[in-house]
Amino acid sequence: MSEAEAGRVLKKPVPFVFSDLNMIPGIEQNSFLFRQAACVGLSHSSVLTNVIRNACLRQDMQFPEGRTTISVPSLAGSHAMQKSSKQKVFVLCGGETSERQVSLMSGLNTWLKLSKYADFEVTPFLLAAPMTSRESHAAKYNEMMQHRNQLLEYGCPEEMLPDNLQPQMVLMYKKGNQAGLPLQQWKVWRVPYPGMLFHTVEEVDKFCEDRNAEGATGATHGSLHPVDDDEMGVASYFEDEKSLEDTLHDRFEDAELVGLQRLDSKWKNSTKYNLASFIEEAKQENAVVFMAMHGGVGENGTIQQLFESAGVKFTGSSSSACNVCMDKMITADLISRLAAEGVKASPKKALYYNNLLANTGCGQCADESWAVLVDQLDSNSLCIKPCSDGCSTGVAKLNNANDLQLYSAAVTANQVFIPENVLSEPHSQIPLPENAFCPFIVEPFVETADVQICRKEAHQLEEGGESSSEELKLSGESRWIEVTVGLVGKEGQMRALLPSITIREYGSILTLEEKFQGGTGINLTPPPTEVISDACIKTAQMRLELLASSLGLSGFARIDAFLHVDTAELIVIEVNSIPGLTPSTVLFQQAMAEDPPIFPEAFFRMIVDTVALDA
Repeated sequence: MSEAEAGRVLKKPVPFVFSDLNMIPGIEQNSFLFRQAACVGLSHSSVLTNVIRNACLRQDMQFPEGRTTISVPSLAGSHAMQKSSKQKVFVLCGGETSERQVSLMSGLNTWLKLSKYADFEVTPFLLAAPMTSRESHAAKYNEMMQHRNQLLEYGCPEEMLPDNLQPQMVLMYKKGNQAGLPLQQWKVWRVPYPGMLFHTVEEVDKFCEDRNAEGATGATHGSLHPVDDDEMGVASYFEDEKSLEDTLHDRFEDAELVGLQRLDSKWKNSTKYNLASFIEEAKQENAVVFMAMHGGVGENGTIQQLFESAGVKFTGSSSSACNVCMDKMITADLISRLAAEGVKASPKKALYYNNLLANTGCGQCADESWAVLVDQLDSNSLCIKPCSDGCSTGVAKLNNANDLQLYSAAVTANQVFIPENVLSEPHSQIPLPENAFCPFIVEPFVETADVQICRKEAHQLEEGGESSSEELKLSGESRWIEVTVGLVGKEGQMRALLPSITIREYGSILTLEEKFQGGTGINLTPPPTEVISDACIKTAQMRLELLASSLGLSGFARIDAFLHVDTAELIVIEVNSIPGLTPSTVLFQQAMAEDPPIFPEAFFRMIVDTVALDA
């Protein structure tokens, strides 16, 4: 800004100290650039359009005027909505689990992609669940154990104790009830544009609370939000009596081309619902609810059952299918019926809080427990994970009784995570479930082949230098590789996309970041023929489609599995009925690898059409 321009805007000189000049700032969907732009009425497309327009002006190139959004043709078999009014889509994200921040990123991406369609009216919503602290979980368990011990002291036989006083039954009570709030009364926000650009569910919740209070009382809370005519603290800096928006329009040659929007109530204000009134709103508006929640009540079929009871259309699988897929023990039992078809699950043993507590307090107990698990599961290395939590939460490789004792101690001490390299084998930080009293499952650790990128020497290159100087090789004795596969379509007609191999950068377990955040994992989609043949991939796809039909999956899903590169046999790790939809997820890489490619916007459109056109 020149001195003359500053004089137009500010009544008096204001000292600025520039600590850093970033010529190419980050432009992730929720970057500060977009969040600050949204505060004055500039959408993502408006910001990027202006960047490109200014670049064209500098290079004496003509900017192609017209539409600022990508026109994505409908897929074969998919039809545009033949309605006089727009189809309303409510994107629901957030929740109460350790994956709620990934859910927020999924919701943001879903909302932005679907908003490109002129025949959709897309609104983002956040489920701000009551958070129950780890301490309250511990207090609940201690109270339960106190009542249990009292009955035992009075001579009540163990088998006669009430169900709610069995240690493993603590998993049956829901977090909402612990917080004293039934699920239907959990808070839901209709989130204004700038509010969706925060990085955590807690920040979005706070923003919406502030905006809601400001709308009711006119008070300001200092949170970042769109500026408008009423904000005299900002408007007073301007020399003339024009509003801030009018002044900003004057500073641009063409306000319409710039994309600056008058801020209406939906852009500025949040609206508060509870889950019951949100469901009623969706029903009244005949909206499709796009489920972008991961884990907990958003993925275990609980909310889906409420939608079904109210007659609300929603994306993804039915409540019963979601419930089955969320419980890894039940899923494994159903998968076992497909063993003859080349699909199976690893054998599993359940550990409950009292088992972990025994391992923690007694080294001999941990030794005995380890010996029993190794014998029953027929494996010297084991994998432990929560039975019904996120895809990477609490997943660890155990090599000995000391690992089991250390893991048990971390869980029973209500630790948020296990620091890196605490266990016997190098590993990254392991996030632990927020409810330490959920059951855990232990299964054999499947040793996979290492996928290595090998650089060819100069004399190995083909003459002409056109061949790649790098090649992929499998090393080690194992013929198993870990794959993840997306599936799309209607129930009974799910189509498996091409699989991806995600190469671990550190340790034996993929982290949540490697699965869903850009720049943190190496994904190969589809797997190169040096690793696995096309025939083997096709066989694996057919087997996964059979599995999807058996589980009743619908809309979209993701299956993680170990794949044998010679026989195409599958050992299913887990089934995700609502997989992550962040911009970096492999689901979109797999869709783009299809012939013809399915672009991200078309992928989201296809999911909504599957539900909306079914009505």
